[in-house]
Amino acid sequence: MDANSNGGSIDVTDANGYYEVMVAVNWSGTVMPIKEGYTFEPNGILYNNVITDDANDYIATLSTFVISGYIIVSDSIRRLLM
Repeated sequence: MDANSNGGSIDVTDANGYYEVMVAVNWSGTVMPIKEGYTFEPNGILYNNVITDDANDYIATLSTFVISGYIIVSDSIRRLLM
């Protein structure tokens, strides 16, 4: 979690997904979850003039991609291998 854009802190989420970011009274800025290979919903939450504790959840989705294709041996190479 990154809230460092305006004097907040950066926090590492624990194994259960819990995070806690410390900011000063009246802090304004955006808290954004960051983890390579994941997208988040929402991708950030804007806070204005924070004066109390607040709790918000993010949903992480693993970004995966399929790489596929064929290995094709041309006839001329196949004849040399035989």
